[in-house]
Amino acid sequence: MAKQGLTPFVRKRVKFDEAMFFNYLRENASPKLRAFLRSIDSRARVEMASYIVPYLRGSEEQSVLADRRRRSSKIKKAMLVLIRSLRTSLAKYEDLASIEITDFGQLGKSGSTLLPIGLPFTDVLKSEVVRLTNLFDFYNKLYN
Repeated sequence: MAKQGLTPFVRKRVKFDEAMFFNYLRENASPKLRAFLRSIDSRARVEMASYIVPYLRGSEEQSVLADRRRRSSKIKKAMLVLIRSLRTSLAKYEDLASIEITDFGQLGKSGSTLLPIGLPFTDVLKSEVVRLTNLFDFYNKLYN
């Protein structure tokens, strides 16, 4: 029977301090590692630290990673809905522009009141669909 009043030893987690970590590296790391770290852009160093930190912090990072996954799914869903809506709008706009009016011709031809001055609206919609699709592909790579 175990003695009452004694609690099992639980190891206390140490908070990770980025400044202390880089100071330690500055003082104790090999010259080759320091040269390598200096050759990397400062933004990339911080990004590399973000990959190392989960291994050092352990379970403390699970909530951060869960938030990242939720944010990723929100962004992806919103972008997919927006891309689909723009494609639908583009198709409906092209249908409207192709309507033929007797004695006047098509609504979407040059000089029509439907066609905005300057860049045709269909080209604007197409370019926005392409831009958002490329951005969606980038987010897929970023969050995977």
